Amino acid sequence: MKMYEATIIIPAYNEGKNIRDVIQRVRNVSSKYQIIVVDDGSQDRTAGLARQEKVKVITLEKNSGKAFACLTGSSQAGCEKIVFIDADLQLSPEEIPKFVSALDICELAIGVRDMKAIPLQRRLANILARKMVSHGSQQLHDVLCGFRAVRKSALKKMSLKQRRYEFESEMLLAALKNHMKIKEVSVTVSYESYKGMSVIDSLRVLLYILKNRTGK
Repeated sequence: MKMYEATIIIPAYNEGKNIRDVIQRVRNVSSKYQIIVVDDGSQDRTAGLARQEKVKVITLEKNSGKAFACLTGSSQAGCEKIVFIDADLQLSPEEIPKFVSALDICELAIGVRDMKAIPLQRRLANILARKMVSHGSQQLHDVLCGFRAVRKSALKKMSLKQRRYEFESEMLLAALKNHMKIKEVSVTVSYESYKGMSVIDSLRVLLYILKNRTGK
């Protein structure tokens, strides 16, 4: 039985044009990563193309949301270290090792992007979310980045319930509530083919944080 260093969870929705490239780049970084693709009810060939790469593919019958996809993948993770990276190539798989290493000294590692490189809508949402989430001495710089890593044991303690784009914020709030050690990891980002959260989704995330933030 092959021993893996970390499990890489790739949630994907209609990412047929990118999924094979993402998988290949993750594999090129290290052969010691278990790769799990969660096809979140795609209407294109995402699942089939991923299977061609000989990785574990979980197919959801309908689009159930990013959080649901990530947690479903995590339930099948064979490693204590879990890394989440989106399939749209906005973030670089070559930076995964930084997250794997970070988990040697923390329970949660979150990506920190250059705010100037982020579309205005998401930048504003992130600024507001950061002000609401930053807690005591733990001043965080990018609370909504989807590139992050968590120990499986810590993820279990978080008892996450949300299903969609609240995934990152719920995870962070749970980590703060449980006094877990959080480490920030600088990452590069490209929004050449931006298709992220809608304005409505951004507002939902902010409302969720406002309702559930701690220590205020």
